Amino acid sequence: MTKEMLDLNFDNSKSITVKMTTRLGVLTLVVIFTWIHWIECRGLTSLDSVDSTALIQTINKNGPDSIMPMASEVGTLLASPNGGGYMLDGYGKKKYKKKKKKKKKKKYKKKKKKKYKKKKKKKYKKKKKKKKKKKYKKKKKKY
Repeated sequence: MTKEMLDLNFDNSKSITVKMTTRLGVLTLVVIFTWIHWIECRGLTSLDSVDSTALIQTINKNGPDSIMPMASEVGTLLASPNGGGYMLDGYGKKKYKKKKKKKKKKKYKKKKKKKYKKKKKKKYKKKKKKKKKKKYKKKKKKY
């Protein structure tokens, strides 16, 4: 291989690693933000609604995993409608579900069959042969 080909391969490997790291970074950010969103929805981050002692007691009883949901639960929690019939969009706002309208079935009426009139065949009249008028010859009188 020549130097140019080696340089090209080196550049390609760099771009692949950069793409992989950016994808992993985006994935971690998504996971972190969904976790934070889940906690906010549960009201665990607001200091007014949660006693720190109650939070510590739940952690001591059930372990630290009791606060953070399973990854499969996060998706269902965000996607499932709450008791009021609304969904939480990405920012915790209430998003009301649109009711699906049922499509009415079309009632098909039987179409009346059109009665076609039979076309009368044209009768071609045979042309009558004109009778030739007989020319009467004057009869010669015999004397």
